[in-house]
Amino acid sequence: MPRWTKEQELAINQENTNILVSAGAGSGKTAVLSERALRKVKENVNIDEILILTFTKAAAYEMMLRIRKKIQENGFQEQVNRIDKAYITTFDSFALSIVKKYHDRLNLKKEVSIIDEHAINLVKTELLDEIFQKYYQKEDPSFINFITDFSLRDDKEVKKEKEEEKKFYTAKYDRVFKTIFCNEDDPTLLKELLERILKQKIESIEFLRSELPVVSTDDKSKTVDLLAKVDGKYLHVELNCSYKDYLHTRNFIYFTNIYSRKSVRGDTYDFATKFIHIDFTYGLSKDIDDVTYYYVMNDKKKKYIDNFEILEYNMDKITNYWYNSDVDKVNKYKHLIMLDLEKNDLDEMSNGDDLVKEYEDKVTDLNNQETFRSFMTYEEDQRLIQNTEKKMAYEDGISKGISQGVEQRNVEIAKNMLKEKLDIATISRMTGLDTTTLEKLSKEI
Repeated sequence: MPRWTKEQELAINQENTNILVSAGAGSGKTAVLSERALRKVKENVNIDEILILTFTKAAAYEMMLRIRKKIQENGFQEQVNRIDKAYITTFDSFALSIVKKYHDRLNLKKEVSIIDEHAINLVKTELLDEIFQKYYQKEDPSFINFITDFSLRDDKEVKKEKEEEKKFYTAKYDRVFKTIFCNEDDPTLLKELLERILKQKIESIEFLRSELPVVSTDDKSKTVDLLAKVDGKYLHVELNCSYKDYLHTRNFIYFTNIYSRKSVRGDTYDFATKFIHIDFTYGLSKDIDDVTYYYVMNDKKKKYIDNFEILEYNMDKITNYWYNSDVDKVNKYKHLIMLDLEKNDLDEMSNGDDLVKEYEDKVTDLNNQETFRSFMTYEEDQRLIQNTEKKMAYEDGISKGISQGVEQRNVEIAKNMLKEKLDIATISRMTGLDTTTLEKLSKEI
């Protein structure tokens, strides 16, 4: 039983009046509030009849945990069951719930939501482009003078430079995901991530070759994002930064190829080893569930193959739980939400969660590496160029030349990285070149 000061006792027990508690950090404000909530429960007030608001999602989450623990320790199990429906949230989240509830009176759609930082930046950029275009077309002298006096270069170039400076590359990019989570020397972060996904303790992780064998010279090279053996189970993970109609077909080719590699001549096809395929997919419809489980089965729901399982996560829908301040969903999926959060949001989420904190440290460190940022900037530009060139190549029949050009560019980047004394494993993850090729390049330099 904690010892309360007179002021704290007063704040806990005061009734029928407004109370202002002003105290510094670490003085026990959260403890006082959670104790006050407990006292109300003891007075037969249901926890879901109490409104508790904070300024941040992290504070709301911490408050919910503390109150849950207190009422559970005091034997109020019914109230513990009610806490998931309690109003312990942020000011803006509560306000949003009111707006949604009475949307018809406000002439708003029911699906109204809080605009996130990405959307705000997009709107700002579009509005800025419209304004610049409008005034350029008018040839307004004052506007031209303003641009001339206060811009060192063309305004679009200045904007692009500033955007690149602010760019924070998250694990939504497969290059970032592979660099952080596919580290054979330290698989700790991947282990913790998979434990939360699979909901089981993991003892061992063995990374397998991610480049699948090519049967003929006409076949496409197939490099998967992650292929590992986890506690004897084969695990294949694909990160899809945007949804395309061909994704399921492509991934089906990937994992059936992997699955078939277990078959050897003379085998009885009695595969005891379980195979799990996981898709982290962005760009899915919001109507699709948080996670969809796929199996090979007949129309009567009988499994055709017992040891084969596919999990597809709707990453945009899951990430939006953070921006909509859905505390329960955030708690359930924070290991996935973190993969595409900006630095400020990660700072807030990492409070009290070791996995998020470790990921934040690694992704921040990666973003601070000039070599990595240069490569990502180049890769994004190259992707735009490729999209254009592929369209032209399809018409001209020169698609093979494009692939060769991209590969040659990756070789040049790798050479520069080797000159900077970066280790071969890191270069391989960032360029996609195999270690044998990199070792040959290293000898040439």
